[in-house]
Parts: sequence; structure tokens; C-alpha cells
Amino acid sequence: WYERLFLRKTETPQRIREYGAFEARDRVLDLGGGTGRISALLTGFVGEVTVLDPSPKMLVQCRKKEGIRCLEGSAEHLPFPDASFEKAIAVCAVRHFADQRAAVAELHRVLTEGGRIVVEEMHPGTWEGKWEILCEWFLRTGSLFFRPRALAALFQEAGFQVEVHDTRRRGRYYLVARK
Repeated sequence: WYERLFLRKTETPQRIREYGAFEARDRVLDLGGGTGRISALLTGFVGEVTVLDPSPKMLVQCRKKEGIRCLEGSAEHLPFPDASFEKAIAVCAVRHFADQRAAVAELHRVLTEGGRIVVEEMHPGTWEGKWEILCEWFLRTGSLFFRPRALAALFQEAGFQVEVHDTRRRGRYYLVARK
């Protein structure tokens, strides 16, 4: 039910592909990728897809999908050597990281020179974003939502070049960061 709920009527797959500019040889990290719902849409278009998520229950679903390497771990301590990935994605995940600054620094470390990450997040200044904040507060997730400018600054501090696509459609915005 989770995947049907979050992939229905969403522009996420299209935007991730568009902003990711994926190539057939790319090694892609889906950080906080959970069930692999977005990564599954990249298999066959890129060389390798790895989902890293702290939830064993989500990873059970991820492992049912072919062509995805599913690993348990945290964004703040990525279990990969330097320059392991050409591309990365984080779909509605950054808000869940325990230490966003450490996670962004780790992303910078594991991306190759010229690598990029595409981030999708909810804009806390929209009605949809406010609703999401309320739901996550009720569920006690401890999420920290960023406005686009604040998230861009976080990535710039880590050494990324950043562009923000603030579509506000369905309360979402996209950040593309290049190393």
C-alpha cells in the first residue's frame, strides 16, 4: 500500500530522471530509499542502483525488487569508499536524517568528481508541506523540514554547486547538487 500511495499521481519519477541526467554507466545511491520504489524505476537505465536505509522493514520490500542492492545503514556514516557513486538521489529523506550536515558531508565524500545528487523534499511553506509536518509530528518521526534556500545553503557549505527547482507542485521542490 505504501508504494501505491506515494507513486500515485506524482511527478517524482519524471523529475528525478530529468534532473538526474542519468547515464547507462552510472552507479546510483538512493539514500533513505526505503522500499526501493524510486530506485526500481532506474534499473535498466543505469549501471548499478544501491538503496541505503536504516529500516530493516522497508528493506524487506526493497529486496523483492530485481536489480537493486539493498543495504541497512545511516546517511551519517555511509559504508562506502570515497568516490563510489556518480549519482545519488534522496526522495523525501533528508528531513529524516539524524544529522543532516554530517549526511551531506558523507554524500560529498562518496560522490565522484562531477557527481550529482537530486533531492526531493516537501516545501514547509506550502499547505501540503504544513500537512506533512503535522502528520510527521503526530507520528513523532523527529523530522526536520528545510525551506529550499536553507537546504541549498547546507549543500553549499559541504562544497556542492546547487540549483533549486522550486516547483511547489504538490508542495514539493527539487534540489540538484553537483560536486
